[in-house]
Amino acid sequence: MNDGSTVPTITSYTQYTLIASVALVCSCLNFYHVSTMFENDRHFSHLSTLEREMTFRTEMGFYYSYYKRIVNAPSFISGLHHIMNDNKTEYPSTINTLQRFNLYPEVLLGAAFRGFVHFAKLIGIKTKECWQVDRGDDLPSVWSCEGLGDASYFYINGVWIFAGITAALIFIYGCYLSRSIFGGIIAISSFFFNHGECTRVQWTPPLRESFGYPLILAQILSVSWCLRQTTPHWKHLCWIAFTTTASLVTWQFSQFVFLTQVLSLTVLWIQNSAPRPNITVVFLGNLIGLQNAIVLLFANEMLLTSLYSCSVVVLLGFIVFLPHFSSRPQSEWVKLRNTVIHVAMVCIGTFLLRFCVSTLLGSKDDAHIFNLMRSKFTSFRDFHTMLYTCAAEFDFLSLSTVYRLSSTLLLPIVYTAIGSVALYAAGFGDIANNGEVCQKRVAASLSIKKQRESRHLKEISRNETSSHRKVDAAVQYNILQLMAFIIMAATIMRLKLFMSPHLCIIASLVASKKYMFFVKGKLMHLALLAALLSGMSFAGLRNLKEQRSIIGEYSNPALEDLINWIQKETPREEAAFAGPMPIMSSILLTTQRPVINHPHYEYANLRERTKTVYRAFGRGTVTELYRSLVDLKVTYFVLQDHWCFGEPRPGCSMLDIWDIEEPHRKDLNPLCSVLFEGNPSPLQRVFSNEIYVVLRVPSRYVEVKLPPRQYRQ
Repeated sequence: MNDGSTVPTITSYTQYTLIASVALVCSCLNFYHVSTMFENDRHFSHLSTLEREMTFRTEMGFYYSYYKRIVNAPSFISGLHHIMNDNKTEYPSTINTLQRFNLYPEVLLGAAFRGFVHFAKLIGIKTKECWQVDRGDDLPSVWSCEGLGDASYFYINGVWIFAGITAALIFIYGCYLSRSIFGGIIAISSFFFNHGECTRVQWTPPLRESFGYPLILAQILSVSWCLRQTTPHWKHLCWIAFTTTASLVTWQFSQFVFLTQVLSLTVLWIQNSAPRPNITVVFLGNLIGLQNAIVLLFANEMLLTSLYSCSVVVLLGFIVFLPHFSSRPQSEWVKLRNTVIHVAMVCIGTFLLRFCVSTLLGSKDDAHIFNLMRSKFTSFRDFHTMLYTCAAEFDFLSLSTVYRLSSTLLLPIVYTAIGSVALYAAGFGDIANNGEVCQKRVAASLSIKKQRESRHLKEISRNETSSHRKVDAAVQYNILQLMAFIIMAATIMRLKLFMSPHLCIIASLVASKKYMFFVKGKLMHLALLAALLSGMSFAGLRNLKEQRSIIGEYSNPALEDLINWIQKETPREEAAFAGPMPIMSSILLTTQRPVINHPHYEYANLRERTKTVYRAFGRGTVTELYRSLVDLKVTYFVLQDHWCFGEPRPGCSMLDIWDIEEPHRKDLNPLCSVLFEGNPSPLQRVFSNEIYVVLRVPSRYVEVKLPPRQYRQ
């Protein structure tokens, strides 16, 4: 793996051992960093079990509820059967949640927890400590437990392990891409100095990205490893297939990341920048991983009809049946023309295949994704896209993010790295080889006999220079992948969690002498890297200090009051709740009562359910809402003051959204204030506190008791 760099390169088992050791240290540091920030923010160690579950709001509580079911079930098999035949998540329907919601992390962690507790009991190890906590403010004391024997502690420590794996992979990735240990140091330093822009695992542990992103990173690293090989082998195919499968079954968004991967590799293949065998292995690994995921997700329709799955099939078809699809033309104009034609053919084939599959299955689950992108660049708006775009994380990338990434020198370093690669590819790196070429020419001119061989020698030198100048496929792919992540992040700010870590990885290229050819001498290169690290640390250490200075303590008496009422006053199986999506996840998790709607907004039927429920926040009459709720089998409707009287971004209140969706109803009165403050018949007010109100939805059919027999005529 030596590329002629004056900076030490990865060439020996000693260096492999050193890299593994440093990667382990990076993993432990990130584990400690995220776990202590989480504890500082919520004082998690001193919360009761109920309070800990309450901290997992929205989708977090939704996913954690399935882990809780597996942990609390009489056996692991019964718990697995329960979530695969679930009638609480979308009452009264029975669904296979393992098919719908990418719950394999919860299944594996649930199995691991049950095994750990059982093993600890067998050998007599104490796994947790409990104590009573006085909460003050007239709140009753609670019991709090800490240790791996507590289900919530075991779960979040599983998340921190994945966070540690992320840090280790970023260091290893930086070493591999730059072929230098110093590249790994630059990458992991950039990651820690920009930690708040690279991950949010410390604030939202149960989200899918906490498990999915490190697996996606491992998959992209596996692809880079394959692209760099002279001859790819079965082990590269296996690693790509395994990491693809793991990513797809863990996070529903993985398919969109891998779609950008397919597009990036398509460009490399058409341009002949990557060998056909390597590209074939990568696409075949993707196909095998995709097939495995479809089986493990029980033929998940959203994955079956995705552009990613269709593009992999189309590309493999072109590779197999059109082996000269990417042959290099003679002129640059013909090359450009054919590239455009070939890309168009791939895109047309992908969209045609997707249309056929979607029509055959009758699936419209991912329609909201296309509408969301449409709303970003046109005036199109509807109810579902407004729910997304009104959230700050779905806005365009903010300039403040660009500023923060620049203040740590990450963006300038990445610009330098990519610019150096471009200059090297353009031929400016030949200067570094002129001395060697001249020596060969002088040696060739020493005799007439050798002069006859000079032409051959010059040709060899020219070929060596051309070969040396070529940017390897792994670097080209990662730069293209970064460009895709930048476009994604610029469109939807939440997706900067892909862009920022990959910026750190690309920054590692400044440690490669092959591409930093203009830096002369080992000491000069090391001095440059040291200067960069010093400059990065000025703002980077300040960022770390700000993160670690966040101190808080979770308390939500109003929500706790609501949950206690539900547990005491409503039947466990017959009561079905509807309301705002974040509250529904808390009710599902803490009370195990059936819910009508929930925060997982990826399926068409669920989106329509939620739209019907959210009519309570629009305009109309109580009678209309009542009929809609009865049709959905709702027995209790929950309201929160923020949804009725909150002040969101301009144009983003629920009334604004409904006025866009149904402009013909603007003259009607707002409904939510009537529901929250009054006792609107036929709905019955059964619970209220300063934040929450619960309305009972009586059945249309009222049971009338007949008089005793002796009074009958």
